[in-house]
Amino acid sequence: MHSNSILTEEKLKQFKENLERQTYAHQDFIDRLDPEKIGFKRAAVLIALFEYQNEVFVILTKRSEQLKIHSGHVSLPGGKCDKTDADDIETALRESEEEIGLDKSHLTVLGKGFPFMSFHGIYITPVVAVIKNTHGITLKINKSEVDSAFACPLKYFINPDNHTIKMRTHSYNYTVPISNSNHQNPFLVELLKSPSGKTFHVWGVTAHILVPVVCLFYQASVTLGSSHYNSNDVFHQTREHLTSRSYFKNLFPQMSKL
Repeated sequence: MHSNSILTEEKLKQFKENLERQTYAHQDFIDRLDPEKIGFKRAAVLIALFEYQNEVFVILTKRSEQLKIHSGHVSLPGGKCDKTDADDIETALRESEEEIGLDKSHLTVLGKGFPFMSFHGIYITPVVAVIKNTHGITLKINKSEVDSAFACPLKYFINPDNHTIKMRTHSYNYTVPISNSNHQNPFLVELLKSPSGKTFHVWGVTAHILVPVVCLFYQASVTLGSSHYNSNDVFHQTREHLTSRSYFKNLFPQMSKL
């Protein structure tokens, strides 16, 4: 890390402690959201952060058009839990390596965020990690699962000017800048290149997982649509969103007991 780095050891330590503290504040609720009890399949996604030119980025993927569920959607690297996985962290790391070739040796795991649930009956745990040094990393995109990978500035998701609502969920349209950079780092070339300035639509579960983590990272309180995220309890809004959705309550009566 350079002396003017954003991802300093002190910053990461503070972020990790806040992530653990604010997640633990809702641990009783999370424990009652046992996926086996409510008939959901367990999955995990990776929120992988890295720094470039004094900006923190997060890695996102565009799912293959050939997939049966969420084909062509933007998502975080990750997938369903395997029986051999020791925990959610191992799931997120394994799936990320399978999808985009990101080896876990390049990652420092900071902790887990608040779980989210999809309409398809998937219980998703976000795992937050940082890539401290991008040199020597070459991504390998698994085209059977992922069409492409790209990086978006983390701050993008807490700027109300970038935010809209689609089907009652957070929605963003991020255009990757046209790049004519001469840097030789293959990791950055893969994630930041865009000869045509392609636009990606980030919304739904992916956006709802990212927003509170971004607020926590920057210690920012923000209002997006009708949702207010307080930096002192960023996951309260996520909890409210889940328990207020009539879809979940009607489909899964166990939810009404939460």
